[in-house]
Amino acid sequence: DGRMTVFDQFMANVQFAISRSVMPRHILPFQATSTVGGRWLLQAGYTPDLIFLDSAHEIDETYMEISLYYKLLLPGGLMFGDDYGWEAVRHDVHRFVDEHNAIHGLDEPVDLKIARAKPGASNVLWMIRKAKT
Repeated sequence: DGRMTVFDQFMANVQFAISRSVMPRHILPFQATSTVGGRWLLQAGYTPDLIFLDSAHEIDETYMEISLYYKLLLPGGLMFGDDYGWEAVRHDVHRFVDEHNAIHGLDEPVDLKIARAKPGASNVLWMIRKAKT
């Protein structure tokens, strides 16, 4: 019928994970844009300790999403994403880290790590750890 099936596949993967090791309270699935989802989580008072962003590859998109979701992230929490090989993603990740650390670096430094998804993989991940306060 032409509709996207990514969410359906995601839900099937979640059900499988729940049957093995992940608790239902670890994942809050709902269909929304990242901006709407982030604003909803902020309004609802959620403070996740782990956030994965599958951001757009346009300049400023990843920066906007990191900025929004960083507010939600629990101190000591980890935010990560893929597609670090895309110039716009790489630019926005470093822009966020540089700007944040220029303002808050002494009190709340952001720790950035870059790593391959697995040895030999072409996909590169970025990881930001929020300082514990």
